[in-house]
Amino acid sequence: MQASEEIRTCTQCRVSSPLSTAFHEIGRGRKRRVLCPSCVKEDVHRQSQMTLIGFAFLLLLGSFVAVVGKATNPGWLLINLALVTLMAWLTILPHEAGHAFVAKLVGLHVHRIVLGIGQRMGTFKLSGVPIEVHLYPAGGLTLITIRDVPHLRWKLAAVTFAGPFVDILLLWAAITWGEAAWRAERIEGGLAPVCALIAALFLQIVFNLWPSRVATSVGRTSSDGARLVELALRKPIDFAGVRRAQELAALNDRFENRQWQEVIKLADRHLDDFPEDYAIQVTLSAALINMGDLDRARRVLERLMNQEPPHEWQGAVAANNLAWIYLLLDDDSLSEKCLSLSASAYAMLPWEPFITSTHAAAQAVFGDAEKAIRLFNTERVRKSHEAAHASVSAGLAIACMRLGHSEQASAALRRALGIDPTTQLIKVARRRLGLEQ
Repeated sequence: MQASEEIRTCTQCRVSSPLSTAFHEIGRGRKRRVLCPSCVKEDVHRQSQMTLIGFAFLLLLGSFVAVVGKATNPGWLLINLALVTLMAWLTILPHEAGHAFVAKLVGLHVHRIVLGIGQRMGTFKLSGVPIEVHLYPAGGLTLITIRDVPHLRWKLAAVTFAGPFVDILLLWAAITWGEAAWRAERIEGGLAPVCALIAALFLQIVFNLWPSRVATSVGRTSSDGARLVELALRKPIDFAGVRRAQELAALNDRFENRQWQEVIKLADRHLDDFPEDYAIQVTLSAALINMGDLDRARRVLERLMNQEPPHEWQGAVAANNLAWIYLLLDDDSLSEKCLSLSASAYAMLPWEPFITSTHAAAQAVFGDAEKAIRLFNTERVRKSHEAAHASVSAGLAIACMRLGHSEQASAALRRALGIDPTTQLIKVARRRLGLEQ
């Protein structure tokens, strides 16, 4: 893996990496911050939390003032400001449904609609389209399958404009059909739902048509206005690149749902067409590891070590996966390779919990046990996916035993067994603690 010469440091969590392009600059002057991808995500979630808190605060404060005050008082104004936020959230689904409806109308496949960001709360279907709901109601995204069809650019433009067009129709309906209602409403004398809806729709139209990058549950993406500008510039569409991106997205969806066998089948099928695809091979190796097929995963990854990755971060993930295999093999002759690979991956992607956990586990088994405990106890690892908690506890058990803390090691191992007794690192921990031959 070749890294750029510049090493950047996150001003929030202080991790450093030569992968400078992964960092984002926020603000200017003295307020300028350089954030790693993990802190960017946390920052977006924090802003969404503050929006929810602000909504609740306005609602509660406004309700209190409205109850104890006169018939006309600022409390109702606060309540109606909160109502504008609520109306904006409620109009997200019609907006995304507009995208999906036109996409189906012009012959494109709608993969799913994503509402909000943060933790996924559940999924339901509307007219056969899966709708994924996340914790914070901050925007939405309609994912469609793009393929080479006649007049694709015009069809994509129609799909893109459909969302704002639905907002414009709703705004027109609210102003025209609700005229009697909004003319009678007094924002400081009672609820003004129609006025709140009109304000929310107007703001949403401006926000969506303004060319910018917005945060979604699948990362930062272009606003509708930015997409329309891109289409107007008539940049050629790379169908091969789009197809590959869609295949990777399908793989990642199955991977996130822990459908390991489906990932392996789909990856093998894609590799028949693209046998040297680096990203697909890395995803395949991770699925094979989770299925316990370490031999095949090792062959895939050791072959990748001799190739130049298209992107430095892909090489780091491949190195991390191979280090994890060497770790699970629990062979002291592989200790130097394991430590070297995990260290190189951690140096490149220190903000990723699974990278940090692998490096910590490698240190616990073959390296510095005290460093392993420090890494395992970082906030990012402790907040990682629940599926990783058993491996973290097993790694802590090994590190504690190496430092002579047998009671803490036993407690950590019991905790790992209680979370998921099938976790692969538990076998290594049991051998290292002398519980099995």
